Amino acid sequence: MKTIGLVGLEGPAAKVAERLLGAGHDVVLWDPSKRARDAFKGRAELAESVRDAAQRSDILLMMLPRPREVFDLCTTSQGIYDSMRPGKIVAVLSAILPSHSPQLAEKLRRRGAVFMEAPVVGGMDEIARGSALTLVSGSRSAYQELLEVLRSFSGRVYYLGEGFSAMSAKLAISVMAAAYAEALGEAVALASRSGVDMKAFAQVVSSVNGGRMPFGVSVEDAIAGSGGVSVSLEALLTELRLAIASAEERNVSMPAAGLLGGLYTAALSRGSGEGDYSSIVRFLAELSPPREPRRGRGRV
Repeated sequence: MKTIGLVGLEGPAAKVAERLLGAGHDVVLWDPSKRARDAFKGRAELAESVRDAAQRSDILLMMLPRPREVFDLCTTSQGIYDSMRPGKIVAVLSAILPSHSPQLAEKLRRRGAVFMEAPVVGGMDEIARGSALTLVSGSRSAYQELLEVLRSFSGRVYYLGEGFSAMSAKLAISVMAAAYAEALGEAVALASRSGVDMKAFAQVVSSVNGGRMPFGVSVEDAIAGSGGVSVSLEALLTELRLAIASAEERNVSMPAAGLLGGLYTAALSRGSGEGDYSSIVRFLAELSPPREPRRGRGRV
């Protein structure tokens, strides 16, 4: 049995770890945070360092919240680079700048390792249920080796070819999700200020556009401002910024994405970073001043 390493144990990565363990894989885990590692103490093999995790793994999955951290860990002697051996597979499940993928692939190729894009599209509940969607690009033979592992937490796995394109597709989907939530926020602001019954409005929106937003958030929870964290606002903002940076590199015009980035940044500055990305709905509603009661006309 091949050993699966997972670098990253916070947020959605913790759900991936749970699914890998539940599927019976031989797993070794590591995270920069001692608190995140301690959550798995006694339940899984914990590496002493990221290099140790890489040395002990045949397939190394990386799912970290900061894209630059992934790049640095893959390319430096303080990270996994010196632990790479021919035949090892490194698959990145979290979002990184798409233009970094060919650089990482070439760097790891020098050590005989294979780099793969395998970003996960889905919220934490979807990962926990094993119904997330995972996009894969890179070596076809490495994809075949990865498939069983990815199916531990994915309901659907799409192979997009040997050219690196899965990360760009993931970021494009994130832009769509951000736009949906922002549009819902504006719609909620207008409807609530117009005196619409918001419970009824939530039911109407659900019946027109489906009961769930991207990443598994229910429309009713988003409008009511309830429910747990699916994809954090901070995480989605990171992906928006990556999408905008990638568009600039490719000379692609994305004016709406730039506006979305500004709005999500403002929501983050208001302290919504720990909440779900759908908190943008509440943020936009709060931007509108409260309705003032109508005053009757006095007699002249």
